[in-house]
Amino acid sequence: MALGADPQIIEGRPAHVNVVFSRFPIVGADSFPTESAREILVVKIDVDGHPLFVIDNHWKSGASRPETEVIRLLNARTARSALDGILAVDPRADVIFAGDLNSYYDQISLYPEMERTGVNSVLGSQGDEQAVADGEEDLYNLWFELPVDERFSEVWRGRKGTLMNMLITPGLYDDRGIRYIDGSFEVLRLPGLNMDEWGRPARFQFEGEGRGGSDHLPILARFETVDGDGSEVLELTNPGRDEDQPREVLYLDYDLDHYAGDPPEPMKNLMRLPKSEWSAHLGQLYEIEGRWVSRNPPTLLTGEYEMEVYCPDRTIWKEVGNISQGKPLRAVAELGTWEGNYQWVIRDASWLMVGRRGLEPRTN
Repeated sequence: MALGADPQIIEGRPAHVNVVFSRFPIVGADSFPTESAREILVVKIDVDGHPLFVIDNHWKSGASRPETEVIRLLNARTARSALDGILAVDPRADVIFAGDLNSYYDQISLYPEMERTGVNSVLGSQGDEQAVADGEEDLYNLWFELPVDERFSEVWRGRKGTLMNMLITPGLYDDRGIRYIDGSFEVLRLPGLNMDEWGRPARFQFEGEGRGGSDHLPILARFETVDGDGSEVLELTNPGRDEDQPREVLYLDYDLDHYAGDPPEPMKNLMRLPKSEWSAHLGQLYEIEGRWVSRNPPTLLTGEYEMEVYCPDRTIWKEVGNISQGKPLRAVAELGTWEGNYQWVIRDASWLMVGRRGLEPRTN
């Protein structure tokens, strides 16, 4: 069964709601309006006779922007109030707190200019697992279960992110009701199904008959039911802990030498197809050749089509942007879309190199 919050029109977009799907009976639910974001959904589920609370979130977007962090502080206060209401009745209630918080698990460390963050300062996300098991802290962020280089569920402009979060309360570490299976947290990566050859989420596309799934990879954790009285705490084999030093920002490696997918195709293979069939080739790499016809917006004449060029990495864009109007460009590019129009996306400096091994002109 499934339950969702009341639909709203948010940020000028169609109704978008939080939903909880469950194979177990949903025995109670409430939703809480919050500033400029989806209503926070609190669902009570009966799992083999044991109550489990799920708090479902989707906070304000714009993780790196201080002006939107002000709104996420309000979202966090709403969510924290809902959690406090549950824990006031039972401090060891079994609660899973999850969703797209549009925040990194270590938001306050990554953005020191933000003196307070919703996820850390208000909600209380942290990584000392033993302290949560012992009841000294009330939320453990499961991202700390993974090695640092594996902590990402989405990629934005090449940067790996942890906007999807799952946190659990002390009750999920005792021997009463529901218990977390230690070390079971993971990111669900299914090559060819929900991720591409670069390791990026295969986001949903409306073009053609539709394809892909989400711009976030799903995160999951496993739990079990136990019938004790709550007096015994799970013995942790490798408890997660906050790192002493802030971690480095992780970036996806777009160097063509490390690409495991099919080699780039000649641009003419795409150009000979009607545009109505291009949607099936989104995300594919092509060897492109063309001439600049405009600098604003940056537009390249490739074949018979004028197409905008996008470089997420500003360093690469400076190099590309120095090419004068009318001059040629030869590169590897990814077929993408922006606001309904096809474009060429150049993601790495290696894509601009002419005569690289395996990228010489081919005929077929």
